[in-house]
Amino acid sequence: MTMEPEPKAALAVATTRNAEVVAQEQAPLSAADVLQQVQLIQSIMRNVMKSGEHFGTIPGCGDKPTLLKAGAEKLLLAFRLRPEFAVEVIDLPRGHREVRVVCTLRTANGSILGQGVGSCSTMESKYRYRSESTGREVPKNYWASRDANLLGGPEFSAKKFDGRWVIVHRVESADLADSYNVILKMSKKRALVDAVITATAASDIFTQDVEDFPDAEAPEAAPVKNPVPAPQAEGPTPHQKIRALCEQYKISETAVVNFLAFKGLDVGSIDELSGTDAARVVKNWAQVKEYADGQGA
Repeated sequence: MTMEPEPKAALAVATTRNAEVVAQEQAPLSAADVLQQVQLIQSIMRNVMKSGEHFGTIPGCGDKPTLLKAGAEKLLLAFRLRPEFAVEVIDLPRGHREVRVVCTLRTANGSILGQGVGSCSTMESKYRYRSESTGREVPKNYWASRDANLLGGPEFSAKKFDGRWVIVHRVESADLADSYNVILKMSKKRALVDAVITATAASDIFTQDVEDFPDAEAPEAAPVKNPVPAPQAEGPTPHQKIRALCEQYKISETAVVNFLAFKGLDVGSIDELSGTDAARVVKNWAQVKEYADGQGA
C-alpha cells in the first residue's frame, strides 16, 4: 500500500524545494557560467539563426548585428523564457495614438528574469506622413546642394516614380486608424527585443532592432557613351529573389509593394524597382515579412 505523505510533511518538502530554487536563483554566476552563456548565444546565432531572418546588419547603423523578432523568439526558446506583455494605449489629439508596452520575461519557475520596454506612435514620421507626387521633375541643380528650397521647402523631397525623379510633397496622413494595429505590433516587438537582450546580457552581441528601411535618394548615374557590356552575373536577379521569397513565405507581391509605399518608396509593381532597391528588399526581407504578418497579407 502506498502511503500518502502527511500534509505537514508535504508542505515541509515543498518549502525546502522552494528555498533551494530561490537560493540557486540568487547565487551569483561564476565567470565560467557567464562564458558558457555567451558561447551558447553565439552557437545559436551561428547554427540556428539565419542572417536577414533572425538578425541583420542595417546600413549606416554599424557592424553589430541587429536582433530581429524571429531571433529574439529563438533565444526565448533556448533559455526557456516566457514573455508577458502589459499594454498601455494613449489616445492623442487629432486621431493620433501612442502604444507603450512592458515585456516581462519569466523563467520556468515563474521568477522574473528581466523586463523590456517599447513604444510606438502614429506621430512617428513614417506613420504620420505620406508622400504625394507633384508631377514636377527634380531640377538638376538640386543634386549638387540637396537644398530643399530648390524643391519648394522642407516639406518637399525627391522620389523616383515611373523611372523619373519627381518632387513629392509630405502631407499629413488622413488614415491614421490604418496604422493602429501596426504600431501595436511594433511597440510589442520593440519591448520583446529589448527584454531578451537585457535578460540574456546579449547587448555585446546584438543591438536593438532598427526597423527603418533605407530609402534611395541619390539619382542614377548618367549613362556612359558606348558602354562596355558588363558580364552577366550567375544566379537569380534581385527581382527573381523577391518573387522566390514571396512564394516561400506565402506573401503576395502586393504586400511587398504596400510595404515599400509604407516606407516612402511608391512603385506600381516589383518590376518597377531598380536593381539597387530590389537588392535592398532582399537584404531587409525580415522587415517585409514582419510587415506582411502584421497586415495579415
